[in-house]
Amino acid sequence: EYLTYIMVGHGVSFFKRYLYKSYLSYKRYNKITAPPSKKIIDIAKKYGWNEENIIKVGRPKWDLYDEYEKNNKNKAEKSIFLMFTWRNIQKGKNISRDYLNKTMQLLKNKKLINSLKKNKIILYFLFHHMIDFHITKNTISTIKLVHQSEISEHLINSDLVITDFSSIIFEIMRRRKPFIMFIPDANDPSIKDNYIPDYFDVINGLKNNSIPFENKYFEVDEVVDKIIYYIENNFELEDSLKEFYDSFELNSTNNTQKLVKYLLDLK
Repeated sequence: EYLTYIMVGHGVSFFKRYLYKSYLSYKRYNKITAPPSKKIIDIAKKYGWNEENIIKVGRPKWDLYDEYEKNNKNKAEKSIFLMFTWRNIQKGKNISRDYLNKTMQLLKNKKLINSLKKNKIILYFLFHHMIDFHITKNTISTIKLVHQSEISEHLINSDLVITDFSSIIFEIMRRRKPFIMFIPDANDPSIKDNYIPDYFDVINGLKNNSIPFENKYFEVDEVVDKIIYYIENNFELEDSLKEFYDSFELNSTNNTQKLVKYLLDLK
């Protein structure tokens, strides 16, 4: 009763909305941080958070990203970062075969590999740490497997991020770089039985557009074509994607300072 519990969180909670009923619940914490984005704050409110208990401040780590980018403007290497989020699986069930198979199909796609080689671009790749699945390091010269500790480095340095419904998508959106949302298991009928209902609802919602989002793809060939499009256009954002980014209002700066001021002003 004498403490105020504040959830700062490690990512923007937009897709995994069920977390607001459990891990991010107002029943566990007194206050929660969220970027000053109406789209994101409205979701928190929908799941029980009162607006006065939502600290409207961007992630403090964004300040580190800003500082790093300011000091490393002249990056020579062009790179792409590929990383998917976890799948919460029902007890005794298995992860979708499409999740693994289509990921490997993408990494081994000859059209993609040739484009990467031709343009001297490195694709950095990482499975989520909770997935017990590995590929041999550096089996393909243009694709490199990276370590969990290097995630932030590649989010900052990459010219394009390919992910599914991971919160890292908002890191790249804030940096005004392009993303591709690839959900390899969206068309696998087994996910309804294998994944917990909340995870199935996220994937299905993105597929049927009840969770609207831009640049969504479900098949390898579509993703390859979109990657090559960005490579050939020097990773420039399309106008439609610029407008979509603007709609999320992720341009908050000096977030650490704002959070500290909020804490100091707490009564």
